[in-house]
Amino acid sequence: MRKKKDVPRSPYAQRVSSATEYKYSKRRPMSATYPARPPSGNKPKIDAKFIADPNLWDPATPRERMTITTATTTATRQQIKNRPASAPAKNKGLNSRPMSATSNLSWFYGRSTRPWSGRSFGSAFSGRKIKSQYKKQPLIIRVVAYKNGSRESFAKIAAPTMKIFLECCTDRLGLPFAARRVFFEGGDEIFDAEDIPIDGEVFVSCGENYKDPLASVKRNILISEGAKWTLSGLLLPDEGRVRTRKAKMSKRMKKLIENNRVRIVVYKNGIATEPIECVADQNNMEDFLCACTAKLNLTSYAKILYDWEGNVISDLNDAPILDDCFQPGSTPIRGPLWVSIGEAFNAIAAYSYIRTMRSVVISRMDDAGKYKGELQCALDGNKEKITMTVILSMKKEEIEAHIEKAEAEIENLNETKQDLQAKLENIQQLQQREKNEGSNFTMGHIKEFKFDHRLVGRKGLRLKVYENGIVEGGMDFYFNLSGAMKGIEGGHDAKQKILQRLLDDLSSNRLLANPVRPKILPVASNIYDQYGNDIKDVFTLEYDQEIWVSFGEPFINPFTWMLQIQFDEAECYDMGDKTLCIRKQLMTDSLHDYTDYNMQNEWDVHIGFPPTYPAKSNEYEKARAVDLAGSSEVDSRSHYLQSKKKEDFALYPELVVNHKLKKGQKDFWPMETQSWIISKKGNIYAKCCPQLCLTVSDTRVDIPWSGKNSPLNGFVVTVQKKMSANTYQQWRFNPNGTLTCMAYENLLLTYLQHKFGDEEGYMAPDGVKPGQRIYLVLADPLQKKEKLYQRFALKQERFENLGQWKYSDATNPEFNKLAYSWPCRRDGSLNEVI
Repeated sequence: MRKKKDVPRSPYAQRVSSATEYKYSKRRPMSATYPARPPSGNKPKIDAKFIADPNLWDPATPRERMTITTATTTATRQQIKNRPASAPAKNKGLNSRPMSATSNLSWFYGRSTRPWSGRSFGSAFSGRKIKSQYKKQPLIIRVVAYKNGSRESFAKIAAPTMKIFLECCTDRLGLPFAARRVFFEGGDEIFDAEDIPIDGEVFVSCGENYKDPLASVKRNILISEGAKWTLSGLLLPDEGRVRTRKAKMSKRMKKLIENNRVRIVVYKNGIATEPIECVADQNNMEDFLCACTAKLNLTSYAKILYDWEGNVISDLNDAPILDDCFQPGSTPIRGPLWVSIGEAFNAIAAYSYIRTMRSVVISRMDDAGKYKGELQCALDGNKEKITMTVILSMKKEEIEAHIEKAEAEIENLNETKQDLQAKLENIQQLQQREKNEGSNFTMGHIKEFKFDHRLVGRKGLRLKVYENGIVEGGMDFYFNLSGAMKGIEGGHDAKQKILQRLLDDLSSNRLLANPVRPKILPVASNIYDQYGNDIKDVFTLEYDQEIWVSFGEPFINPFTWMLQIQFDEAECYDMGDKTLCIRKQLMTDSLHDYTDYNMQNEWDVHIGFPPTYPAKSNEYEKARAVDLAGSSEVDSRSHYLQSKKKEDFALYPELVVNHKLKKGQKDFWPMETQSWIISKKGNIYAKCCPQLCLTVSDTRVDIPWSGKNSPLNGFVVTVQKKMSANTYQQWRFNPNGTLTCMAYENLLLTYLQHKFGDEEGYMAPDGVKPGQRIYLVLADPLQKKEKLYQRFALKQERFENLGQWKYSDATNPEFNKLAYSWPCRRDGSLNEVI
């Protein structure tokens, strides 16, 4: 039997006032009648009798009656008129309902049944009424969730079930653990999803009890309202005080203590910062090494332990214990230990650690001594020297007790300081040895393979790739030589195929596919080095070499070439019948005692090799000098610099042409090697060394010149010691951008197209020592396109004269475009405005 249950009214039901109740109209519409049928009424139809015999029809006779006999009653009704099939007559006597409105069980009671489309699967036998659709909507949990104990971190969350709701809370609120419990504001816990109101506020915890988010505010209010000022100070109420809690040791910590575990501070070998603390069993070394591997994020398994003197620790019971002044608590801490994956002990890190600890001890000793001094002043009655207000409120007995503690602390710190000093002395020799050997000291346990070893294979190339004509925005490009050589080894055109594979890889690179200067066909066709040499053999490339990619166009020089002074170390050897001068690369380690801006006070310039230089006469050194003479010998009549601090230290200056260096470049010594100063007398001398001046030497050479049948003849231009009224050091600037020496007014300064560092493109002239390089000569005027090698310009880049190029009176329009200057007017006079 059905039980009555309060069911809310459906929101989809149409509400109609009771006064205007809808009823079916008794009169049928015109669409429900036959078109040829006459309208119904009381007018009788024409009887067939009247057609046969008009006398037989009586106009007052009503319509014919019909008699309907049923099983229960017999009634005479009006004859039912024929109705269309779309509008059958209602059978009110049978109380019939339309198919769509019949009950599911009406078939059982003999009534008109509902269609199968209007029934559910089980409703026909269950007898239950079909539930309305709006009652079948699922329950959705839609709330604002907060972290337990806070109202700052919240999220609006909607979920169908409590399980999904807790998962969403864990993710959206960023909880450290999975959400497990839900509370109302006030602390009532929620166990069922139906108890959560829509758009309510709940607090989610990871399993802990409810924490009031306003507890601190309430406590502060309680304290502020209940606090009282008394003669002894501020009196707080008992309810607002933060009571100290009794520290309880966890079960895990008790278990660790019972197993004879110790705390050990460890560092990664080679590092004296970022320590970690491991709790380890003294009798289990393997577990301790595994813990160190995980906590220190080592690249391999930890294998060796070192103490701070470099001794190997094979038993944790032998690990040193920190001094009492470094112990943070009652539980003693051992260490520090340095963990190694197999490499040797890094003494530099331990040395730095000990020095840091010693400085800490010294600082604490100073503080303790100052504190003891003020206590003694308080004991003697000198209160004006006391800066700590705490001491003024102490009694005499308390001051004496604190003085004893301070003396004991100072004595303890002094012993620790002496111990640290002894450790520093023991490790200093090991630290110096490591500093001298470098990485070979710690990596001595690793076996070194040669480049061509079968386990190493062929090393790949890492290149710095630039677009043709651009010197910025380079990208790192990696090329696998081993893969490029597969299938083509031993062929006559192997080099060409490998080069083509490199060009294909460069063309398929996504960064070079859209260059700064887009090309019609972005397919790499040539690669050049920084000097413009076309590279035809990949094996000539070096690791981290810079290359420029061309897409069919010729090489575009990306650099601005500048006049630069280069210094190399010079050595003199006494060969008996002659003196041999050799140049070698200047090492920066030997220049730490010399400054860049005070060369005039630290160096002397000599014409010829310095006579006070102690020439080397050792047989071994003389044999070595003979071997180097074929490529590094220089003329002993050249000008040299000798150090005033060391007579056996000399420098050989050379005039070179190099690409423009960035400001503050430290690859060359001294600084500002590309800066020059021009005097009104016509002298051009180096800013880094004002003693050296641009000079035309007496050496005349013949240099092969491209485009000419005969070699170019001229005087070599070098840097020499500055001398007054020397016409070979005085220059005149011409209006067409050329320079002329006062000694040879019909000759022009000429650039030989050589670049500093380009050994392949250098052509050595005859009559010059093999160690000397010539970049500028004084030669006859050139013709046609070759004139550009006799044109020069000045680039002013100091902040105080950045706009000086505007006052230049040069005829070349490129000067204004590139902000170049020229100290000569069009009439040849000196432009003193610049």
